[in-house]
Amino acid sequence: MKPISVSVLLLAASAALLGGCDKPGPNPTEVAAGRQQEGDSFNAFLAKAWEARLAESPELRSRLGQRADDNKWDDVSVEALDKRQFRIRTELANMLMLDYTKLDADQRESYELFENEAERRIELHRWRLYPFLINPYDGLHLEVPAFLVNVHVIRNDADAEAYVARLRGIQPLFQQVEARLAASEAAGIIPPKFVFPQVASDIRDLLQGRPFDRSTFDSLLLEDFRGKVAAIDLPQARRIALIESATAALVESVKPAYDSLSRKLKQMEKKATDDVGVSKLPSGEGYYRAMLRFYTTSDLSPGEMHEMGLAEVARLQGEILALSERLDTTGSLPHLFKAMNSGPDSHYPDTEAGRAAYLKEAAERLEAVQPRLGKLFSATPDEPLVVKQVESLQERSAGKAFYASATVDSSRPATYYVNLARMADLPKYELESQAYHEGWPGQHLERSRTRSLKLLPAFRQSFPAPAFTEGWGLYAARLAKEVGGYDTAAAEYGRLVMELNRAAGLVVDTGMHTRKWTRQQAIQYCLDNTPMARDLAAEAVEQISVSPGQIAAHTVGLLRILELRQRAASELGDRFDIREFHDAVLANGPVPLNALTREVDTYIKLKRAPGKTGP
Repeated sequence: MKPISVSVLLLAASAALLGGCDKPGPNPTEVAAGRQQEGDSFNAFLAKAWEARLAESPELRSRLGQRADDNKWDDVSVEALDKRQFRIRTELANMLMLDYTKLDADQRESYELFENEAERRIELHRWRLYPFLINPYDGLHLEVPAFLVNVHVIRNDADAEAYVARLRGIQPLFQQVEARLAASEAAGIIPPKFVFPQVASDIRDLLQGRPFDRSTFDSLLLEDFRGKVAAIDLPQARRIALIESATAALVESVKPAYDSLSRKLKQMEKKATDDVGVSKLPSGEGYYRAMLRFYTTSDLSPGEMHEMGLAEVARLQGEILALSERLDTTGSLPHLFKAMNSGPDSHYPDTEAGRAAYLKEAAERLEAVQPRLGKLFSATPDEPLVVKQVESLQERSAGKAFYASATVDSSRPATYYVNLARMADLPKYELESQAYHEGWPGQHLERSRTRSLKLLPAFRQSFPAPAFTEGWGLYAARLAKEVGGYDTAAAEYGRLVMELNRAAGLVVDTGMHTRKWTRQQAIQYCLDNTPMARDLAAEAVEQISVSPGQIAAHTVGLLRILELRQRAASELGDRFDIREFHDAVLANGPVPLNALTREVDTYIKLKRAPGKTGP
């Protein structure tokens, strides 16, 4: 139970006084025992709830490096969503029966975070038919093969058998997807028209190569499976048998699944319109507000976020123009953007050598900044980070870069992925800021610190707080400047451009989903206010269209962290220590922004206490 209100406590105290003072007080030993028992009950509750979550998600188990159920997919049916909702409601009700006042400070934090996540998930359940399960950017038709390639590790014969079982499981999984699509369609929820031809192209690409046609090359999944099986110690006859089994699964399950999905999408496409905002959907405004709350973990309104985005765009454009002299470029902002994108040495060559050079420089920048981080952090985990090219499967749908955490058992290392499909999309000036954002001191450091918190309950290791994690990434890209990053004006320009693109994304997100901007209006806004070329602007707008609220997390999170840093520095003066501030921000793993604010305020209060010399 939550803390009792002050009025109730006062009434209780008055009653005790009226009753006399001759009654003995509570026995300290009994009080301590009661607290211990309630704390133990809470810890057992969290462990049971986490196991229930893992039991529902074989894919989460695999991402964590656990082998149980690694031959299965998550159940994505409407019935499974309803069962999940019942579990969450039941768990929340059970937790609220525990006595919050008897928990220690760390347990209270976990109690509040569990309640926060449960309430957000309960709110989202109302909108369970609204997300576009199939889209060109994070649709399940792409996520499923990407999961097999990037997540499913083959270390032995059993892992290979599990991979084949998952191939065979794609057909029943896609049957669930089609049923979800039909339910969404019946509710009037259909993706924008641009989605369908792009997804059709994705599916054609996935079904190219052996055994789907008479090509002389393997399809992506057969190539992946063959390579993984070749890398483990198996008798040759067994290796051949496994490859034959995978080949049969691709023909008998995977291809029919994608063919059936294609037919369903062609039927839906006839009803699609060019409207790109979710305001066109039934109760779309409520859905968008719910998504904003989920991604930003704040209660800012869409209008407030729109104004926030506009203000940030204006500020960043001013800072970019102030760099023009150092960049040897004068004139208007569009002229500066064009000059920086079209110089003779602005990009690495669109060759394998050029791609290798990009990855090498990114790795070198991260290697150089890591030893300097002691000036900013009291401790930095020594967890390896691999810099790697995005797999060909994900090149079309992935952004410029992303980070993937290591598994608990280290079977997969933490990886900074760069999408090198089109080198023209990767100007050299962005290389540093992108690397710092995803690697050191960005998301890799933040996630590594969280993994190092061994006493943190398991659910908090994976706590969904996009504004915290994405905000930290943008903040960390700034932070690298304080330890010697961005030693050229061009690199500093790249950092500002990265922030500018996110801020413009916030404007576009709120513009499309609440102000009924058209696709062309949104693209034009990007062209007028950022260095994006038309094709990149179109991709950005399309991704924002099918992922409402997601990009808002970046700018909203960044500004909150900067606000808290300024508050701590202003109130503490000479006692402000940047390392202690960062410890306070990262001490409890990813948290909602309101919880982060409370934690930093607590740090400030403790630091200001008389005689206090540390956080």
